[in-house]
Amino acid sequence: MIAGVLLVLFAAAPPAAEAARAPVAVMPFKNLGGDAGLDWMSGGIADTMVSDLRRSKVAVVERDQIARALGEILAQTAAGAELSTATRVGKLVGARTVVVGGYQQAGAQLRINARFVDVETGVVREAAKATGAASDPFAVQDQVVDQLLGRKPAARPARKTTPKTPEAYKLFAQASTVATDADRGPLLKKAIELDPGFVYASDALAALERRLE
Repeated sequence: MIAGVLLVLFAAAPPAAEAARAPVAVMPFKNLGGDAGLDWMSGGIADTMVSDLRRSKVAVVERDQIARALGEILAQTAAGAELSTATRVGKLVGARTVVVGGYQQAGAQLRINARFVDVETGVVREAAKATGAASDPFAVQDQVVDQLLGRKPAARPARKTTPKTPEAYKLFAQASTVATDADRGPLLKKAIELDPGFVYASDALAALERRLE
């Protein structure tokens, strides 16, 4: 379910709100629990965070650019420490801030943590963590975003969690990992069929259709 318009906020913005400098690159989140059945959340959390940031008029780097840069780095050399790799990706895509984080599910509880890292210095400027119901991952993610920003975003999609939302969320996340638009479209449509109010899938499908036109 993040942030950098903060440059255009008033000069007296609180320190937390100054943590992110645009443009922001959100890295795939790390599956800290090691449960392969939850690997799909890695891209899902990042994608929904990017969407939330964009709705708040935050300049964000597109996820496909990050994937290409990460692939380029891994092709040249083995990945180093997490923050080192993230800052290298940030420099390649022209970001000033990268978001790195992880998640872990224990029973019915989901925990998400994230950090804002300055690309030039590698310094962690702000960190956040939240725990909540795994059945409502967006509520947990919202807490993380709010902590990192030091405020609630100016705009947040109207969301109504249903019993089908987790499954729709999984399909949405899987759509971001497939290689072609031809494969991505059916996954997004199925997510919308399961949960018509799942705005992230609707937005992604609309963007896909515009691109295909």
